[in-house]
Amino acid sequence: MKSTDSQKKSLRQELRAAGRELSSQQRAAASAAIVARLQALIEQHPEWSGIASFIALPDEPDLAPLHSAMPGRRWCLPRIDADSPMHFHEFSATAGDQLVPGKFGLLQPDPQRHPIVPPDQISAILVPAAGLSPEGLRLGKGGGYYDRYLPQLARTVPKIGVVFEAQIRDQIPSEAHDCKVDYVITESR
Repeated sequence: MKSTDSQKKSLRQELRAAGRELSSQQRAAASAAIVARLQALIEQHPEWSGIASFIALPDEPDLAPLHSAMPGRRWCLPRIDADSPMHFHEFSATAGDQLVPGKFGLLQPDPQRHPIVPPDQISAILVPAAGLSPEGLRLGKGGGYYDRYLPQLARTVPKIGVVFEAQIRDQIPSEAHDCKVDYVITESR
């Protein structure tokens, strides 16, 4: 029997490949459906004023249209610097804010122009993943950034896992340090 680390590594590769194998048309259509679902969910919760989100990697849904479609919310995007924990910075797509290349080639807010948003000012968080189970078990990308960040949030802050349907599995290996999500959002659920 495989160890949990070995299971995770193998499944992570499979699930990330499932996201990358979508054609650009499939990815765009699925991302648009996910954005519509997220927008409907967020509109039901006016108390979610500070929302942490993410900029998509090639195997993740593109949430950029959501950020500009809901300008009344305070959007926060992650920044990862060498040898430091992940932080979220305020960002406004409608104000023409620009992202800069950062660690792993990710586009991130410029820390000189976008202030850090403390965890106690985040009222909901959109969480990327390599894969999710329908019950909210999350398989991250392997760096542990979200598993270290999520416990800093108040227990009442909803954690919303966002993946393509192809990245849902009934069974996700989990360990004590792995953080679950409260909602699972795909293009079809």
